[in-house]
Amino acid sequence: MINFSWDLLIGICFAAMSIYGFFSQKERLLVAVVSAYIALAVANAWGDGVYRFFLEKGDLLGSWSHHISFFGVTAALFGLFFILMILRGGFAVEERAGFYTPFLDAVLGFLTVGLIFSSVFSFMPDDARLSLIYLSRVGAFVWQYRTLWVVGPPLVLVFASFLRGRR
Repeated sequence: MINFSWDLLIGICFAAMSIYGFFSQKERLLVAVVSAYIALAVANAWGDGVYRFFLEKGDLLGSWSHHISFFGVTAALFGLFFILMILRGGFAVEERAGFYTPFLDAVLGFLTVGLIFSSVFSFMPDDARLSLIYLSRVGAFVWQYRTLWVVGPPLVLVFASFLRGRR
């Protein structure tokens, strides 16, 4: 029987994005990577201000104002901007001739999911994040290597550009 847990959810997302990276075009995957970075920057820059705004203007949310949290606001900002950038990703890079393997795309997809989850984990209150890390080995792995998720996608892109240049 399948035990639904954070490990299962996070593992499915890693697998799905790796498969998406393997089968999709590079441009679509780059839109996802850049969208994750933009969403992270927006959530980090605006999270506190938007959270304080909703705390001060609690009547705007009605009964929801009692359930608002910093994590909820920053995760919602991240999700909103990630989805907006994916849907409106007209900044996709043009296709270039040269060597770019589907395996590198799969690695890029995998690293993008790590970036997304480590970003969302960074918005969590410390006690909630520690609880998640305690309950999820995959979650602990994602959090432990959060720097890899930030620098990994650009490094893969640079590596791929060197491979492309050798042809």
